[in-house]
Amino acid sequence: MPDILVRGVSEKTAKALKLQAKDQGVSVADLARKALDEAAMRTERHAALARIEALGVEIAKTWKGPTSLEMLREDRDRR
Repeated sequence: MPDILVRGVSEKTAKALKLQAKDQGVSVADLARKALDEAAMRTERHAALARIEALGVEIAKTWKGPTSLEMLREDRDRR
């Protein structure tokens, strides 16, 4: 597993991380790893959502059928 070294962390941040780690019963490294993993996952999710949104825009340009609202109204009118 690769290592990442973060230099120049403020004293305030280092103390806060140490307190959080102690409160959670984990090491500062574990806490940092979790934070980095979560940040990476958010980035991946945002990228995926952007791709989905772009695909939706492309589909909307060529879609010739009814909108979802029109389909709902048609379904309700049948009842």
